[in-house]
Amino acid sequence: MSLKLSQNGLDHIKSWESFRATAYDDLQPSVKITSASQVRGTLTIGYGHTKTAKVGQTITRERANELLLKDVANAVDSIYKYVKVPLTQNQFDSLVSFVYNIGEPQFSKSTLLKYLNAQSYHNVSAEFDRWVYSKGKKLEGLVNRRNSEKSLFLNGLGVMTYTTLGAAKSAMSLWFLIPIVIFIFW
Repeated sequence: MSLKLSQNGLDHIKSWESFRATAYDDLQPSVKITSASQVRGTLTIGYGHTKTAKVGQTITRERANELLLKDVANAVDSIYKYVKVPLTQNQFDSLVSFVYNIGEPQFSKSTLLKYLNAQSYHNVSAEFDRWVYSKGKKLEGLVNRRNSEKSLFLNGLGVMTYTTLGAAKSAMSLWFLIPIVIFIFW
């Protein structure tokens, strides 16, 4: 696979992660954390960096960008390692954002990946909706992010491709689109 994360993909990740100069708990982002015992979710800093975040830590935007690029490289490597089918640029960018957020271990065992490698795109798009919880709590921010990732994933994946590759069982539900497609291109 020769795809690389596009600037659009990087901007997509940054738009969801937002820069935070001080470490925060993702389940209670407005609470000032002063001890590890206060953390209920995942300690995060910069643009969604979690690996080395510590209570009370602060970071510059420059350092946050460095960590973002390093973390993105890990997500890209995960896509290269586990995805066995060709991807469009939008699919790649969407999946990098997804893996960046959930992590390689979760991605490698996910049903989303199984459907992806089977080219069952309608099932892949539905799987995004399942990844909206943090520590068992449904987060509206994750719902919105997954909807955005799903939209990016499907952007440019034509109706016929979506129907033909992996959606054979539910293709009948898409037949109503054929007259619309014919009318638009007629």
